[in-house]
Amino acid sequence: MSSASTLARFQSLLEPELKLLGQEAKKRHAPLKDACERAIARMGTIAEESLEGEALLRSMEETWRPLLIACDCKSPRLVSIAAGALQRLLSHRLILQSSVAPIITALSKLTEIDEGVQLKVLQCLMALFSNSTDYNLTSTQVPIVLTLAFSMHNPKNSLVVQSTAVATLNQITMSIFDRLPAASDAGASDRFTEAKSAYLLFKDLCLMISGEPSQFVKVSDIPRVFLLELLYMIVNEHSDVISEIPQFITLIREDLSLALAHIQSVQGAADVPNIIRIYRIVTVTLQKFPHELLRQQELFLNLMFRAMDNSETSVCNKLAILNCWKELGENYFYLKKLYTKFDHSSEAGRCNLFANLVSAMCNVIQKAPPTVLASLSAATERVSWHKLLAIRGDEDNPVKSAEPIIVAIDAIVSVCKSLSKLIEVENRPLTSDELANKVEKQTESLSANMIRSIWRPILSACSLLLDKCINEELIEQTLCCCKQFTHACGKAGLTEAQDAFIFAMNDLSLIQPGTTSLTPKNGQILRVLFDIANGLGGSGVLDSSWFVLLQNFQQLDTVLLNNQAMIESTQTDVALIKTLLSKIFEGTRYFEPNALLSIVQALCKLSAESNKSPETALVQILTPGSPSQRQGMLSTFALQRIADVTDANIFRIDLFWDLIFTHLSEMVTSSTDESIRKASVDTATHIILLYLQVYRTYTTDTSLKDSSAECPSESFFQLQPKVIDILRVMRGCGKSDVRVGCLNLIFTIMQRAGQELTPASWRLILGILSVSSEVGTEVAVGFKSVVLICSDFMPILDGEALQSLISCVGQYSQQTAVPDKTNTNLSAIQQTLSIADYCSSHPQDATPSHWNSLFIQLREAATDARPEVRHSSLKTLFTALITHGCGLPVPCWNTLFWDVLLKVLDAIHSSALAAEQQTSQDPASQKGFIMHHSRNTAAKQWYETRCIVLDGVARLIRVYYKATKSSVSRFNQVLKRLAVHLASASLHVSEEVAIVGIKSLHSLVTDVCLENSEENDLSENTDVLTHDMWVTWQRISECQTTPTPVVTSMVEGLCEMFVVSSKGADSPLRKFLFDSREKILPILDRVMRLPAASDTLTFPSKIQTAVFTTLQTLPSFSPSDVALHTNVIRLICGFLPSLGLVNSCLKDPSLLNTFPPGQLQLTEKLLTLLKESYTSSETPEGVKRDAFIDLVKKLQPILLSRYFSTPGQQFWTCAVPMVSDVMQAGLATFQPNNEGV
Repeated sequence: MSSASTLARFQSLLEPELKLLGQEAKKRHAPLKDACERAIARMGTIAEESLEGEALLRSMEETWRPLLIACDCKSPRLVSIAAGALQRLLSHRLILQSSVAPIITALSKLTEIDEGVQLKVLQCLMALFSNSTDYNLTSTQVPIVLTLAFSMHNPKNSLVVQSTAVATLNQITMSIFDRLPAASDAGASDRFTEAKSAYLLFKDLCLMISGEPSQFVKVSDIPRVFLLELLYMIVNEHSDVISEIPQFITLIREDLSLALAHIQSVQGAADVPNIIRIYRIVTVTLQKFPHELLRQQELFLNLMFRAMDNSETSVCNKLAILNCWKELGENYFYLKKLYTKFDHSSEAGRCNLFANLVSAMCNVIQKAPPTVLASLSAATERVSWHKLLAIRGDEDNPVKSAEPIIVAIDAIVSVCKSLSKLIEVENRPLTSDELANKVEKQTESLSANMIRSIWRPILSACSLLLDKCINEELIEQTLCCCKQFTHACGKAGLTEAQDAFIFAMNDLSLIQPGTTSLTPKNGQILRVLFDIANGLGGSGVLDSSWFVLLQNFQQLDTVLLNNQAMIESTQTDVALIKTLLSKIFEGTRYFEPNALLSIVQALCKLSAESNKSPETALVQILTPGSPSQRQGMLSTFALQRIADVTDANIFRIDLFWDLIFTHLSEMVTSSTDESIRKASVDTATHIILLYLQVYRTYTTDTSLKDSSAECPSESFFQLQPKVIDILRVMRGCGKSDVRVGCLNLIFTIMQRAGQELTPASWRLILGILSVSSEVGTEVAVGFKSVVLICSDFMPILDGEALQSLISCVGQYSQQTAVPDKTNTNLSAIQQTLSIADYCSSHPQDATPSHWNSLFIQLREAATDARPEVRHSSLKTLFTALITHGCGLPVPCWNTLFWDVLLKVLDAIHSSALAAEQQTSQDPASQKGFIMHHSRNTAAKQWYETRCIVLDGVARLIRVYYKATKSSVSRFNQVLKRLAVHLASASLHVSEEVAIVGIKSLHSLVTDVCLENSEENDLSENTDVLTHDMWVTWQRISECQTTPTPVVTSMVEGLCEMFVVSSKGADSPLRKFLFDSREKILPILDRVMRLPAASDTLTFPSKIQTAVFTTLQTLPSFSPSDVALHTNVIRLICGFLPSLGLVNSCLKDPSLLNTFPPGQLQLTEKLLTLLKESYTSSETPEGVKRDAFIDLVKKLQPILLSRYFSTPGQQFWTCAVPMVSDVMQAGLATFQPNNEGV
């Protein structure tokens, strides 16, 4: 930290306190006030001296000296402020080590002031020993601080001060001993010197608990309970450090041990809290210093033995002793040392401390009255150290007499666990260092000798508990002890002890003849026996007997299921027995490889014989609700147990999979019983899913291969193709139920473990699914998996598997195995869109071949005889193309047009022509439901198909014209063929086909010629399209029977082209329309005279409006073209009523009824159009002058219409102003010279 920041922090901490002291001092403490003012002034000058480090801290001493003056005052307020300021300075290490002494002296005078000051003092003491400050107090300062802290632990003080003093002393003590590692790093001569304060404190604690006066810390009357707590904390936390200093060992061996032994011998009721803590210290001391306290171990243990045998010993003390034994029993290293130094020693006069210790534990159970053993219940609490430490005296002791038995059982269990651990340690292979040092294993196992010395009392105690106790929890714990001890005997090679435990439990587990129910104790003991059988089988003892043993297990299973009385009375026991049987096979995870192969072979043999000899494997199961009737079925016990063995040994399935594969293949292909085949399929399902789950776990997190105790070998990960190959066998089976089961298995694999399949597995599965599309009963089942693959698993497929998936989906989209139900076809077609989405979003995984295959599959479905299938296929195809055309690989465009789209166009055109030749309705389209008249024949259905494909292809070219033009070879030929189809459709007899053809042709020409105007080489493509469009216009305008919607679509499209082109820049479309400006007028004239033009209820009709709009737009293409303007005006005039017609109507008004419908409204619109065209500023003056005379002649009938009937007069009233405007505009052209007026 820099000097500036140090000074700033110092000022921020001290200056407010000095100011507050100055204010509080006032006149009563004038020296203090003056000192504070001088200190504040001094702080302002320190920054100018540019001091650093200790020099800076030393210069700041005079600024905090007023705090010491305040501490000498009698005012609690001043003292509290000063002490608080000192605590903060100490906490931030802003006071030098050399300046701590006067602070300690000042603090020692403040212990008699009020509670607030006492707490401040304790905080200062804690700051001196904080890890962040690192003050190294001298051996003379430490006792002063300790004395001061101990003095605060006074009953006269408040509870808050006492508890704070306890926390302070704990921290100071821990801080003193935490510095011992640094002391141990010093030289041998300096080690004790550096640890002197800790040594003297430890010795004082030993003296004080013995009732002698302390020497290092000048205090007295400290509660012994607190002193024992401090000692326990020191020994438990710092044993590794103090064991390196000989003086500490001597102190523990002599002073501490004698003091503890002396107090331990006192058994008064008032000493219960002290005795409990002494036993806890003894427990830790014996474990932490097993080598240093050999004599003391014998002393302490013998004292505890005598105390346990003494009837006057309180229950609390016995519980403390048993908890001590329990902790010792949990430390296998301590038990080993105890046995080695005493029981196993060859010295004369040795005592069997280890055996005596275990016997003492067992005697607690053996000497207990039977009524007490029987009264043990789940409510009996295990009394731990925590509960014992809360007891303040024997008079308020809540402990019951039965609770020592519970702790004794725990202690025995801890010994059994430690022995098992010791056996594992002994059986471990030698390390490289041990081999280098030529360490030899003991010829005689130490653990075996230890077990040999104690197994009889343990067996006696456990047998007594199992016989008398009825509490399930304690029985379970006892059985756990028996199981562990039996396994330990087996590993140690002690057959006699092992058999004794097995026989004892077997006798207690037998179901007596005539018994109608299983007791909970029966079930518990049976479970342990099964676990033991598991362990023995794993060691190779049962290798040759597994088959017979499995037959007995199957018979037991049969008996349990066949015992009706037992089923009705103890359902839970039946479930328990099933669990017990399963435990045997779950335990095979611990079997050696040869033992594992033996049990798998035996299970396969048992299953095969059950299938071949059903009369010997028949299991009778009572039908619920009908006790007199039974239903027979073959036993699947062996198959179920094969699955259990695989569960337990999935990590090494590569050892025995060949056996299981051969057996399951035989069962699914040769068994004549459907239940056996189903069980075989279920077993295969279970094994495959479990294998894939483990495969996923270890391939996802490779670090587990190093950290996990059970880790698959490399051959495990290479086994997947063989495991999945069982699907091929099932699919090739002649039984329908097996094939359907295979498909259900595939679906289950997809749901639970699809992410773990390798490419080879995917290819096999997709091949099976493809074949299933050809069988009606398998289509729906197989397609579920296809849908799941498309939705969840495409990202993990490699290129070949993705190709297989596309082909598989195509098979289902074209399936005819279930022709009446097209839901599968439609769903499969929808999945192709999902595949297209994936290919577009993952271009690195999708190659052109994938896209091409996808389009080809849709092409095949697009010509399906069922309309809903082909329509869905076409819509999906064009949706995919429009959506993902930007990301489509360039080579795919050529294949798409030449191999897919054009072929689809030709095929659909041919199919539609063939359908038109049929005169009757399609029977298939009429089956099962009523169909609309517009789709009630095959021809009409093909019309819709034709519309979809024409619109889709045209729209695709419009959207991706640049991409298609640059990527498709002979693109002009593609356009030509498309234009032929569009032109043919435009002239089709079906209105919807014709409209689609016309609209598609118009929009294609507009987009290609207008939106791509920057292209320089569009002329060839434009000519192809415009030629066919021109021919189409002409033929439609010449046909008097063309339906009105068709003509409307054609004229509106033509109008739109002119309007759009007139507003845009120069483009091929504009050039085409400009060149055709004169040729278009005859077409418009013919269109206006078609019956369709007046086929409407409102005038002008849509056709007439479109023609008028086109005529208005035409002159803008060439404003200076006099002929064009003249022809447009003449064409408009030609639509007006003739003079002869008007004269005839004047002579015979009844002829008005012969006017064409809407003639008056049309004439009104024509006049408006004529006025706009003639009076427009863009119309050349010469055109107005030349057309004036003809115009007057054409307008004459309009003026004569005044003499018509009332409708004519109304029309004349509206028409005269328009005529007047036209006349004024015409006359204006003659005003300069009045020629021709």
